[in-house]
Amino acid sequence: MNEFILLSLTLVSCYTGMSWLALAMKSHWLQLRVKRDFTSIKATVYRILGAASLCGALVLCLQVDHPSIAFLVWIMSMVVAAKAVGLTLSYRATWLRPLAIIN
Repeated sequence: MNEFILLSLTLVSCYTGMSWLALAMKSHWLQLRVKRDFTSIKATVYRILGAASLCGALVLCLQVDHPSIAFLVWIMSMVVAAKAVGLTLSYRATWLRPLAIIN
């Protein structure tokens, strides 16, 4: 597969994972103005989803480069995604509503 596509999927996976990790926090969940209640079970599910998404991003990075470079690219992708999620939460938190998939 094309390296550009795999690295783009890595960024999408990191952004999704960081978003789910943010949604595992009650304060960010309340920013979405979702009428569903926030429970500890939902927080646990979102943490698991976030960790799985970040691990999937690592697998994608390992398919593109040598492991020493892949880890560096993975860490940089997570930093970019965390910054992007932080900016999304401060500007338009409701844009993360489609990721609030757990009822």
